Amino acid sequence: MGDYPGNRLAVSLYGLVMLLMALGFVLMRRRMIAVPGLLREQADRGAFLKGTGYSVLMGPVAYLVGAGLAWVSVAGPFACYAAIAIYFVFPHSTRSFACRAVNLPCPAELPPVLFRAVPARSVARAASRKEHPT
Repeated sequence: MGDYPGNRLAVSLYGLVMLLMALGFVLMRRRMIAVPGLLREQADRGAFLKGTGYSVLMGPVAYLVGAGLAWVSVAGPFACYAAIAIYFVFPHSTRSFACRAVNLPCPAELPPVLFRAVPARSVARAASRKEHPT
């Protein structure tokens, strides 16, 4: 897009490339839910799954919408791509208000690292023993 922001093909291809990246992100999060031991015990699996659902909506789906908008309007995809970036920069801003309303710990009060690094050997051993769903 850089030198040719009015080029509809470039703006659309940007959205499609970002869609593929966002799909990789969503698949990584789904894998973290499916394989025991990748998320810390204190992580709320339900909230993590719900967040993954929101990331599908604001990731791949929104990038696909932006790529399609490139053929209708040049300004539309830029607004869509900017909204995606803003959503992921401030992901907990609206959730913290909801947490306080029902007297739950807010995301800022939770441990910052929800996953643990697991050596590939451990995952391979667990897969061979079929300790987790595939």
